[in-house]
Amino acid sequence: MVTIEEKIRLFTELVYQKIEKENKEEIERFNERFKNLIEEKKRDFEEEFNRVREERIKKANEEAQRIVSKAKYEEKRILLKKRDEVFNKFFEDLKIKLEEYTKSNQYKDWLLDSLKKALENKNFKLILTNKDFELLKPYLNGFKVEFDDSLIGGFILEDENRIRIDHSLKALMEDKKEKIGQILFSNL
Repeated sequence: MVTIEEKIRLFTELVYQKIEKENKEEIERFNERFKNLIEEKKRDFEEEFNRVREERIKKANEEAQRIVSKAKYEEKRILLKKRDEVFNKFFEDLKIKLEEYTKSNQYKDWLLDSLKKALENKNFKLILTNKDFELLKPYLNGFKVEFDDSLIGGFILEDENRIRIDHSLKALMEDKKEKIGQILFSNL
C-alpha cells in the first residue's frame, strides 16, 4: 500500500512537473517574444541606419555637386576674364599697329582711294586728323575740313543734315571687332 508520504511525494512530483512544464512554456514564450523583439529592434536599427546613411550620402553628393558647380563657375569666370584680357590686349596692339600703318605709303594710297570714292559729292564736310590733312591737302580743294585728332586715321564725312559716313580706322576696327574676336578665339 501506498503510504501518505509516498502520496505526498508523488503529489509533489506531479505539482513540481506541472510547474516546471508551465515555467518551461512561459520561458519559451518569453524567449520567443524576446527573440521577436530583438529582431524587430534590429530591423528598426538597420532601417534607421540605412535612412541616416542615405541621408548623409545624399548630403555629401549635394555638397560635392555644389563644390563642382562652384569650381566650374569659377573656371568659366576665369576663362572669360582671360579671354577679355586677351581680346582687349589684342585691340590695344591693333590700335598701335594701325597708328604705325598711318605712317606708311600703303596707308596714303588707301586713304586717297577711299577719299576719292567717298567724295563724289562735294556737299560733305570732311573730318580728319591734322596729320592726314597734310597728307591730303593737294586733293581737298573746295571741301570744308574739320579736325579731330582722336581719330587714329581715316576720315569722317558729314553733310548738312548730320548724316555721317565714318571711314576712320577706329570705326573700321570697331566694325570688325566681333569678327576679329571670333577668329582670335577660334585659334586659342
